[in-house]
Amino acid sequence: LDLEMAGRLHDCPVTVDMRSIRLDGNSLAGFPSLVRGWTRVTVVTLNNCALRGVPTVLANGRVLPSLTSLEASDNAIRTLPAFPGAFPALTSLTLDRNDIAVLPADLGYLSSLQHLSLRHNCLLELPVSIWRLHNLTSLWIEDNQILRL
Repeated sequence: LDLEMAGRLHDCPVTVDMRSIRLDGNSLAGFPSLVRGWTRVTVVTLNNCALRGVPTVLANGRVLPSLTSLEASDNAIRTLPAFPGAFPALTSLTLDRNDIAVLPADLGYLSSLQHLSLRHNCLLELPVSIWRLHNLTSLWIEDNQILRL
């Protein structure tokens, strides 16, 4: 389902077999309650949606248990939710060009994560738990303010 620049998000249809949802370019003031029906969705993109944070409904692993890729770049995200138990299948997380200064201490709970991109943010350091991400094969953190690893 591609709803780029679609506008009326609450009216969008949801099908049982939908796997990918692209909401890029929509000014999302909130997140639709219909997300609770997206149990088979594996990919969600929320680029350029004027988000100030990752919608809390997305941080609940029971809502999107099959999610493997989340992309929310070009927003105004400053903080991220806690991750314990969330996103059990997540392999790719891209949050480029936001205003993130601090990552949650429990980032290391994203045990399936292989790709983490946090380019062009305001990060000063990485949480120690990031080194628990044993499946991580790419970490992109250029253009931040990181002083030490």
